[in-house]
Amino acid sequence: MPSPSSPRAQSPVAVQSQQACIAKSSVNEMPPPSACEESVYCELPRPPRISPQDQCSQQKSGTIANNSTRNLQSTTTLETGEHDIKAHQSTASMNSAGAEHSMLSKGDSRAQDLHLQALTPLRFLGAGGFANVFMCRHQPTGKLLALKCILKSLVLRKKKQRQVLAEKQALMCSPHPCIIQLLASFADSQHLYFAMEIALGGELFALLEEKNSLPEHAARYYAGALTLAIGHLHSYGFIYRDLKPENVLLDIQGHLKLCDLGLAKRAERAWSVVGTPQYLAPELLRGEGATTAADWWGLGVLTFEMITGDLPFTSPDGSDQALFKSIKRGTYVWPISHAGNSNLGIKRESSERNGAEDCEQPRRRSLIPIEQTSKAVRTFVNGLLRQHLPPATAAPHSASAEKAESFDPYRIGAGEGGTAEVRSHAWFSGFGFDAVLAGEYPPPFLPNLRGPEDDGNFGPIEWRGEPIMSSPEYDAAIWAAGWNANGW
Repeated sequence: MPSPSSPRAQSPVAVQSQQACIAKSSVNEMPPPSACEESVYCELPRPPRISPQDQCSQQKSGTIANNSTRNLQSTTTLETGEHDIKAHQSTASMNSAGAEHSMLSKGDSRAQDLHLQALTPLRFLGAGGFANVFMCRHQPTGKLLALKCILKSLVLRKKKQRQVLAEKQALMCSPHPCIIQLLASFADSQHLYFAMEIALGGELFALLEEKNSLPEHAARYYAGALTLAIGHLHSYGFIYRDLKPENVLLDIQGHLKLCDLGLAKRAERAWSVVGTPQYLAPELLRGEGATTAADWWGLGVLTFEMITGDLPFTSPDGSDQALFKSIKRGTYVWPISHAGNSNLGIKRESSERNGAEDCEQPRRRSLIPIEQTSKAVRTFVNGLLRQHLPPATAAPHSASAEKAESFDPYRIGAGEGGTAEVRSHAWFSGFGFDAVLAGEYPPPFLPNLRGPEDDGNFGPIEWRGEPIMSSPEYDAAIWAAGWNANGW
């Protein structure tokens, strides 16, 4: 547990609120689990990854990136309020509802015990646009999990029924070791609840902020695990659509867990422009929609970021308009060092054979020069960041379709080979995909935890958003008609 003087420590008011929540539970507290037990998570807001100058520029230009994450479709718009006991009154209803769905096997004796009455709230972890997230203890087993409490009224008000339903459907896919697991779902008159595995190691985002960039062997582990996770979702017909380091978690042993499936969509092509601006695929920005190929583009952006310490596509003035122009143009930079000069230069790469006009790209970090990276990882990233797609993937009569007919090769993973094509790249030669699936691949970093209930890797309490204090009235009949008909 963080000490009161630690920057990780929660505010006294928040601690009092937690204690009030715990006191409301009708179940006695069990001894804490061991420090080596698995845990769970949901997406939490984080400070922006942009400088104050860039943030000011974006606010002046009216960009669509919000001020807590980088999503186009914001999930962190909160009701105003204070961290007081009222903020956590929604947990009182936990003790009056039953489980509707459990991901535990029927032969598991815990399945019948995984219900709201068996959960004791321990920590407030964060708030989103229509949900509060708590660390809870499952009393029959003493294990920790994360409980996402979604307010039905706010889902209806924000018209996010499809998003919440899609998240549940994606989480209900066959469990995968590289994806946060949905353990159970519940519902009462006011709330939906997702009980999920908890990952107390924090976000890959935080690791990148601390390390600046990652050694190539570490980046290969995270890219390999993400390849498995994305491929698993693709095999069930889902496009993930929001790959970024904030949505990649580490469990207490450092194993990767992909989370936040709220934007995942089961479709061959998705037309809505949602996601995080810096990771959007060019075909989506051209109005051609997104297929599974867009997820491989996102993996290319993230791999470049892990290796070099910065994003491949940025904008000089901090605006989304300039950023999108850069992405559609397809030119990005690999940093290089000049002999006898400590300053870094730039090596330009383009997904177009004829190149593209140069533009100055501001850099926020010290970059890792190209000489310190292998040719294999550079060809891997370059292959994922190709603009053109095969004819079967490109939208008919689109710019991508024209490129597919006149250019070769196309984006890795976009063809019939899909995930297998990504896995077979030379950068993954000798990589233990089976060991990752079996949990036997040693993660490159071990999270720093001070105890089995240490939530410090989620950041200080002021990073976690304002708790949602009230639930507006809503028409239960409209909810039932629109939600139950879709199979909740």
